[in-house]
Amino acid sequence: QQLEKLGSRPMPSVQDRLRDEEGAEALLTSVPLPSRNASARLQDRGQKANAPMIASLSFGVTLLGILGIGLWNRGSFRRIEDDDVESFYKFKFGQVQDMLHWKSGVMHLCKLSEETDSLEVVKLPAARTQPKGNICHSHEMSRANPCAWTKKWHCPAWQAKGHDSDDDGGIAFHCCCLEKRPRSKTFLPHPFVDENFPAPAPVKARIKVVSYNLEWWRIYGKLKGNGGTEGGVLATTHVAEPIDLIAFQECGDKDRVLKDAGLLPQFTTFGAPYQKCTAVRKDAWRWLGKGHEDIAADVYWNNFGVRGVMWQRLWHKRSGLRVFFANFHGPLAINSGGCCGGKRTARNLLRVIQKHSQPGDVIILLGDFNANSASQMVKELRKSLVHVQSGKILGGIDHCFVNLPGSTVVAMQDLGSGGSDHHAVATVFEIDTAGQNDWTELEQNSQLSASIIGELHKDFPKDDWGGFWCGLEEIEASYNPVGQHGWVVDWVKVPTTDWCCRHCQRQKGCKAFRFEGISGSNHTRCTLMSQYEKGVANSSYLTVASGLPASVAIQELQNSFADSKVYLNS
Repeated sequence: QQLEKLGSRPMPSVQDRLRDEEGAEALLTSVPLPSRNASARLQDRGQKANAPMIASLSFGVTLLGILGIGLWNRGSFRRIEDDDVESFYKFKFGQVQDMLHWKSGVMHLCKLSEETDSLEVVKLPAARTQPKGNICHSHEMSRANPCAWTKKWHCPAWQAKGHDSDDDGGIAFHCCCLEKRPRSKTFLPHPFVDENFPAPAPVKARIKVVSYNLEWWRIYGKLKGNGGTEGGVLATTHVAEPIDLIAFQECGDKDRVLKDAGLLPQFTTFGAPYQKCTAVRKDAWRWLGKGHEDIAADVYWNNFGVRGVMWQRLWHKRSGLRVFFANFHGPLAINSGGCCGGKRTARNLLRVIQKHSQPGDVIILLGDFNANSASQMVKELRKSLVHVQSGKILGGIDHCFVNLPGSTVVAMQDLGSGGSDHHAVATVFEIDTAGQNDWTELEQNSQLSASIIGELHKDFPKDDWGGFWCGLEEIEASYNPVGQHGWVVDWVKVPTTDWCCRHCQRQKGCKAFRFEGISGSNHTRCTLMSQYEKGVANSSYLTVASGLPASVAIQELQNSFADSKVYLNS
């Protein structure tokens, strides 16, 4: 409503708006929300700078603290360099116009899946594992003149030795150039209609997938490749068992890591916006289609930009399986779901899969989600896909979701970091294509779920920013204290939602928190609660966010595991 009011009249000056917020703050803080008791306040002052000193800090120092969150919140300490400050410094950060300008550029993403709002669950296609007919009879090759491009191309099937064409790993090259047939027949409008291709025999297909955030800016920017250590991680595991599919995040060159590993000739590689890459093993797979869509963006106070998902539809040569393979790098802040919140971002992601997959596809979704299993995003995805892997960083933010039963998982491996702030994680599936499998109604695997919760406890958030993560954050949501069970953090400056969560996680009695105001401004308020209820924002601040400390968020996650069903379309 406040945004509508602002849009219906000339934009007020920053000074006027801040003056209004100051008046609102004075009014709201008169509501009986007590401060911490004096002894607790003195203890906090002994740990931090005293209130007068903090009140006198300049905006520039506050900004450096906020930048520290963005740079350190990914899991390792790093000194802020001058070029980091130059890259991320925003002169107007924390001002009303700047926040509204950011919001106008990203909030359209939050409407992408509005049509699913009335649905309890977004249903994706169920996997069909029985072998299908030959891929050259498929829809992708049924259009007229699918091989017309070969008139100016030299296919290896027409030559005794060598070939001049480059194999792009696609199905068109396979059907038009690799299948043995007269060249004249290949040029027909429908060259495959009369060909009798045998269906693949039933097999137990093993599929090994790897997700790996490469931390490109440091490993390849500052360390100039670090001696090929990340390539070494892939080379080592590929020797043990060949990798089928790889999802890279923070990937500045789709070929570099595989080249360092000595594996590039064996893979077809794909690049996408926002530093995402994938790789598909050539001798086992052919791609049928590919794409990318924007679905989310980072929060205002930790903003590295828009986030998207890239995908390929693939054909597994030996088994005939069709696989929809997706790679997602999720929005910051950790466990927030970005500007649209966790539920909306999850549904945007499911919408892309629903739109581009086909009935019967095996769905494999990998990535660094910037959200662990305590988040709303992951809890929403678990309604539509089976959750089999979460990694080990920040409570487990490197996930693998599939539309297969958990019993198809035969191995999960931590492959090491290779110097990155993430570990590469591998999952191996074994899928029997014999018989008719009805996988329209699945359940989360109890052993896999226990392992996933275990990672949350193993990497419980630290108080320092290098190991900090908030249990759960909800954007544009108001958790309100019940009765007198809330108090305002007024003994120290609280510049962002993450800082407010951090204060909550320091105190055993805090069960929820609420942050109000524009991050980075001098007019914010953090309320901690020992009892809370979700309700309507009763605030005159322009923005509000709420959330849970890690201990409470993990307990809520465990409670939600009682409903472990996953529903899919037949």
